[in-house]
Amino acid sequence: MGSIVAKYKEVDKRICSNDIPRFLYYITPSNLEEEKLNPYPEFNYPGLDFNPDKKIEELSLIVVPEGELAEVYEKKKDEIIYKLEVLKNRGKRDKVVELSEKLYGKPKKATVDFAKYILEQEQRYYEDPKILGAEDLKKEMEKILEKYNLKDWKIELSEKPEVTVSPLKKRITIGKNRKFSEKDIRRLIEHEIGVHALRAENGSLQPLEIFVAGFPKYLKTEEGLALYREKDTKLLENKKLREYAARVIAVDMMYNGYEFRQIFEELKSYGFSDEEAWNITYRVLRGGGIGKDYIYLEGLREIEELLEKENKDKKLKLLYVGKIGIDDLNLVEELLKAKEIIKPKYFPEWEFI
Repeated sequence: MGSIVAKYKEVDKRICSNDIPRFLYYITPSNLEEEKLNPYPEFNYPGLDFNPDKKIEELSLIVVPEGELAEVYEKKKDEIIYKLEVLKNRGKRDKVVELSEKLYGKPKKATVDFAKYILEQEQRYYEDPKILGAEDLKKEMEKILEKYNLKDWKIELSEKPEVTVSPLKKRITIGKNRKFSEKDIRRLIEHEIGVHALRAENGSLQPLEIFVAGFPKYLKTEEGLALYREKDTKLLENKKLREYAARVIAVDMMYNGYEFRQIFEELKSYGFSDEEAWNITYRVLRGGGIGKDYIYLEGLREIEELLEKENKDKKLKLLYVGKIGIDDLNLVEELLKAKEIIKPKYFPEWEFI
């Protein structure tokens, strides 16, 4: 164990053990189906199976040693406290929106303008028939996990409609009633396994848990890299890109004080169906106002900008060391040089690596 790792080992364990891996579950309405398509929804939320005030107190008492990783752990501690404050204030829009900005930031004007540009283009796409089910996706994902020899990873079917990855539990969850096209299945494999699972697996091999729990603000890089992977493998269809663009518009409107019905109608004006517009709108107003959804498109643009520069293959390899962000690359490089952490083991097939 290196001297830097040894210095932060205990703090790493204490801070990461107080993280909230089910944060999105707790801010997802429990009465979603009952309120579906209601332009003035009133959401209820799942009960908490822990005391957020107790966790906040525990985190506040943790003293982070000065040195190389002090800023990382102080920011991680703050990030978890912000999440806990969100959970305490679910449904209180002003308070939650303020906390959301601290957690995720706001979309840049250039990102909002790019999103509008995407949505204003003529809709030209052919949608493949969705004739495959959750079991088909599960079977294909299991083949890929076997290919990478990721024996600890499990795939489960769920009542929830989304496809999600739980890095700490090494679990992929698929909505059991979802339907997929063949292209959907290929895209989800690249997105969920090629980025989320492989970065998590590499992170789990590191001596500090934060590499799998996630560095502060890592999520924009995580989702941007996943979209870049979709795009690089020619699987990011125009319809999906429009959805990511619509999410940016919805987040921007949420931060500017617009209500559910106004955001919903604005998205419909871009050609989205009632169901599509409602689903995008509820995601940004769940909990009171969570501005996470702009990070996909903005993250993609940041990854593209990073990889346009020299040493593309080197930077891409560094991003696979664990759940880190672009801003952490210099620190990660120093830790690798000092042999405090190990090089990433798992990569998807990139033509330039």
